[in-house]
Amino acid sequence: MLLAMLFSTVLQAQDSTNALLMNYNYINSVPQNAAVHVNGSLAGYTPLYLIWSDSSRANEVSILLEGFSAEKFTVDAGDKVNRTVSLNPTGKTKLLSQVNEGKSTYFAKPRKIVPIVLSSLVALGSGAAAFYYKKLASDNREKYELDGDLDALDKKGKYDVLSGVSLVVFQMGFGALMYYLFLD
Repeated sequence: MLLAMLFSTVLQAQDSTNALLMNYNYINSVPQNAAVHVNGSLAGYTPLYLIWSDSSRANEVSILLEGFSAEKFTVDAGDKVNRTVSLNPTGKTKLLSQVNEGKSTYFAKPRKIVPIVLSSLVALGSGAAAFYYKKLASDNREKYELDGDLDALDKKGKYDVLSGVSLVVFQMGFGALMYYLFLD
C-alpha cells in the first residue's frame, strides 16, 4: 500500500513537472473530477492541463465540486500554475470510505495446496520442455539447411511435435493453476 502511494506521488510529481516544461498549466483536486472555471468559463475537470486563452491578463480560477466548498485563486498575467487543491466537504457530503469495513482480504474458502502445487509444477515443467524441444527442432533445422542431412529433418519434425504437445500441456497446467487459485 505504501509503495503504491509512493509510486502514485512520484508519477503525479512527474506529470505536473512535465506539464510546466511543455508550457501547460496543471490544476488538480482531491477528490478529482471537480469542475475548473477560468474567468467564469468551464475549462474542464480535474486533473486538467490547459493553456490560458489570454495570458496577457490575470486569470481567475474556481474549482467547484458538489458537496464541497469552492476554491478560488488568481494567477497573475504570464504566470504558470502547478497546483493540487484539497477540497473541503460542506458538511452535507458524506465522504466515501476507501476501505470497505467488514471485508476480508482472504478467500471465502481456504485454497487447496496440493492441486495448486501440482498444477504449478506441470505448467513449469511442460513450459521448460516446450522451450527445450523447440530449441532442438531449431538446431536440427539449421543442421538440415547447412548440411542437407535428411536425418536432421526427421528429428526436427519429431521435436516440433513434442514441443507442440508440451505447449498444450503447459496451457492446461496453467489453466488448472488459475482454476485452483481463483475459482475453486
